[in-house]
Amino acid sequence: MTILYLCGLNFYIRFTKRRKVIYLLFFNLFTLLALLTHEYAITLPVTAFLYETFLIQKMKIKKIFQYQIPFFIMIFILFFLKVIIFQTSLTVTSFSFEQFLISIVKSLVYLTIPVPQIIDNLPRIFVILLFSIITISYLRLIKDKIAFWLVIWLVITVSLFSSTSVPQARYFYLSAVPATLLISYILNINLGDLMVWPKYCFVILILFFGIFFLKKQESNWMLSSQIIRNTVFSIKETSNKVDMLFLNLPDSINGPPWNIYVFRGGLESPLRSNGIPIGKITYGRTSSLNGIIRDDIFYSKENVYEFLKIGKEIYVYDDRILSIRRINNENDINYQCKNCR
Repeated sequence: MTILYLCGLNFYIRFTKRRKVIYLLFFNLFTLLALLTHEYAITLPVTAFLYETFLIQKMKIKKIFQYQIPFFIMIFILFFLKVIIFQTSLTVTSFSFEQFLISIVKSLVYLTIPVPQIIDNLPRIFVILLFSIITISYLRLIKDKIAFWLVIWLVITVSLFSSTSVPQARYFYLSAVPATLLISYILNINLGDLMVWPKYCFVILILFFGIFFLKKQESNWMLSSQIIRNTVFSIKETSNKVDMLFLNLPDSINGPPWNIYVFRGGLESPLRSNGIPIGKITYGRTSSLNGIIRDDIFYSKENVYEFLKIGKEIYVYDDRILSIRRINNENDINYQCKNCR
């Protein structure tokens, strides 16, 4: 989505310089492709409109809106299909103003000082202090049209995913573009050619922390994939198309704030895609919540035994083997529930 988004913005910038219809057509094409990839591309026409308004200022606002008509038509059609026809929710979680503010504060700090290994370990008061400093610094850029446009672009993208979901690393791909451009622009106008080495050292430091962070995330995603493969293989070997109960499935590998999800969406899709016949699937837990396991219904040992007596296949996740174990009798229940997370 980010690549398509940037291609569309590039064509609109070209359009503002030459006013050729072909550039506008390509802008609308890439806007459509970006929207089909992810709804967060809805900010693209807004970003283009702000670019025209702040940096070009050669066209009346009414005329700019006329160029955006194809976009509004696309938005109406796509959201009509998604919400009315397919009845898909536009948000991952229910809106919480408190969570919205927390997400904006953390996201702007992460994007301006992209060193999550340090930020995650700071006391909350220091994160708020950093956010205050960043906010004041951005407000001082109002008179600089380029910087102010980048600030608004950054805030719009951050506000959008903060209002619809909790922050996740993949949501930062788009917001990282205006953030990176803004930091580079600020360094350039303040240091110029007088202090080249500090700029290079800053960039190298950010790249180092970024690569280290991404490698760790990559390792966790590989572990997540391995757990899913192991689990599907275990069920494939034992399942007889009956109702199943899964206990203590991990929601993510590492917990917040950089969740690497495992069974957030359940097991139905992986099982069906591997051609495994399944009946009704129930999820539960026999241990307390720890930020790792799914927030499913709590079942006591007695509840689990009742499920076993009525013929359900029962599986419990075992972190030691990165997979699930089949519960066959009461002894298995006592042993597995004793050693679960």
